Amino acid sequence: MLNVLMIDLGRDYGGAEKVIENLFFYDYSDINMHLVALKDTKFFNVIKSKNNNQNYMFIENDKKKILKSLFKVKKYIEDNKIDIIHAHGVISEIFGVLLSKMTKCKLVTTIHSRADFDTTNKIKGKLYCWIQKYLLNFNERYIVVSDELEKFFINNLNVKKEKLIFIKNGLKDLIKREKQEHENVVICSIGRLTAVKAHNKLLRSLLSLSNDGYDLKCLIAGIGELENELKKQVEEYNLQEKVEFLGFIEDVRDVFDKSDYLIIQSDMEGLPVILLEAMSYKMPIIAYRVGGIKKLLKENQCIELKSNEPADISNGIKQALNKNREELDLIVDEAFLNFKKNYDLSIFIKKHEDLYNEVKGGINE
Repeated sequence: MLNVLMIDLGRDYGGAEKVIENLFFYDYSDINMHLVALKDTKFFNVIKSKNNNQNYMFIENDKKKILKSLFKVKKYIEDNKIDIIHAHGVISEIFGVLLSKMTKCKLVTTIHSRADFDTTNKIKGKLYCWIQKYLLNFNERYIVVSDELEKFFINNLNVKKEKLIFIKNGLKDLIKREKQEHENVVICSIGRLTAVKAHNKLLRSLLSLSNDGYDLKCLIAGIGELENELKKQVEEYNLQEKVEFLGFIEDVRDVFDKSDYLIIQSDMEGLPVILLEAMSYKMPIIAYRVGGIKKLLKENQCIELKSNEPADISNGIKQALNKNREELDLIVDEAFLNFKKNYDLSIFIKKHEDLYNEVKGGINE
């Protein structure tokens, strides 16, 4: 039996955490999956509510106690005979490298997105990219979730292709529920409230549409550092009746069931899990096909935005509104077939199992 420990020291709850959930809760035949994460976060609450076994360890959400936590995790690794550490994200990877050195465990890391886009501080973003390039020396492999990320590491960071493995995100079909009736057209945006998601541009487009007489409602689900700033923007634009902030949501169907379209207008994306959820749920998607989305969604599987500038977002929403039910059904059916063929959870799990066994082979040599 192979023992794998995943590490996620992120404080947000987004696509990366959903990927980790899929890996952690899967019923493996020959792998014991373990998890280390921070206490008192949304992810902490989700795991605690779903998990009945004890294959996890939560450490203090306090930077001052990080050294103490490091040695606690080291003991957990030794007590549970962990073979492989699987880190998610830059901070988790730093933690993982230290533990790998202390315990002689093999290390792999999943790169979910580009660090230089994930922070508003461009210097910090570039530093994180440099750190990732350096820390790759201590990893068996880097898992990248899109071919765009793979190209970035090869072309921009001069990483050797053989150190990277491209594994597409995957998930189980979302079970369909009954749609909730609503009067107005409802567009939803689901994701972290951070700069890279470009919610400010979406709000500017909604202001323009409102001024043009369009009676729309937008549901914004998620949490993040820009929440208060975005709420002020809504007040400034006098859109309080048209934009509703839902905060953290655990089940995306709670939003999908009262929405007509999902919109994604990010500056950059890896391979967003929310898009896979929408594809599996046959939710019409309005998307700026940037980063990993270009390969994830074909032109005939979404209403495509020319750019994520407010004028183009507005035009994309207008295009969506002009499509009849038959046209929308054709779009969502194509997206669903794409999901079933390429992004089913079984494919995702199999590729991780193969990688773990490859790394395990190196352990046994």
